Amino acid sequence: MVDPSFRGGDVDRAGARLGIPVEWTEGRVLTLTELARHADYRGPGPIALGHGVAQEGVLTARIIGEAANTGRHDAQEIKQLWHLTARFGRPASSAAGACRR
Repeated sequence: MVDPSFRGGDVDRAGARLGIPVEWTEGRVLTLTELARHADYRGPGPIALGHGVAQEGVLTARIIGEAANTGRHDAQEIKQLWHLTARFGRPASSAAGACRR
């Protein structure tokens, strides 16, 4: 199961090349406005991180993963940012255009 924000990426292409079907989750998209509403859920660190790594005002699994892969961010804050996205984000299908690569 792969988040749709990765559609068209390496996993998608590898699955097609190897003949392995890729199943997609509904995905989650969290806007910075919604993130700010939940600052008390995991504290100020992941909120600041989210504002620093968001793209076009949103967070997705792909965006958070890219931030994690840089090695420049605290692993616990990355995890907490994902908790916020999973808990308070909208399904990607209802966030028109928010999951573009």
